Amino acid sequence: MNDSSSERLREVGKSVERKDGLAKVTGRAQYLDDLTVPGVVYAALVRSPYAHARIARVDFRAAAAVPGVLGAFGIDELGELGARPFGTYTKDQTVLARGKVRYEGEPVVAVVAEDATTAQRAARLVEIDYQALPPVIECGPTPDTRTSSARSWRTCSGWTWRASA
Repeated sequence: MNDSSSERLREVGKSVERKDGLAKVTGRAQYLDDLTVPGVVYAALVRSPYAHARIARVDFRAAAAVPGVLGAFGIDELGELGARPFGTYTKDQTVLARGKVRYEGEPVVAVVAEDATTAQRAARLVEIDYQALPPVIECGPTPDTRTSSARSWRTCSGWTWRASA
């Protein structure tokens, strides 16, 4: 090993004093949650408990009436922003669920408030009625459409997802 290699590896195999170590162990380190920024608002999302369901009714009037709540929003209240799809590979997602939920935990309503506690408390007041649908449980190559029910299969990027019976 030449001198330049050993110089670059001078910390390998040795204890190294962390620059932030003292502040962390003494409790003086500041984290993002410790900071307060003027004018910041907080949002709490109401998420679906179902893997696949139609959204029959959404009522967030009680949440919107809580003191400190600045607004409660479903997909229809978001206008053009809500209509614009996004996604990493396939642009097929919306910010909030529209008409039905496709996975457990999909956001349905956003409640915005002056502080996080108020947003979370108000989000618990949102009422959503769902009509459960069979979850998608299998994935495989596209089946022969002559022998499969077109209703139970949906092709997606060369693969087909089949809903349970």
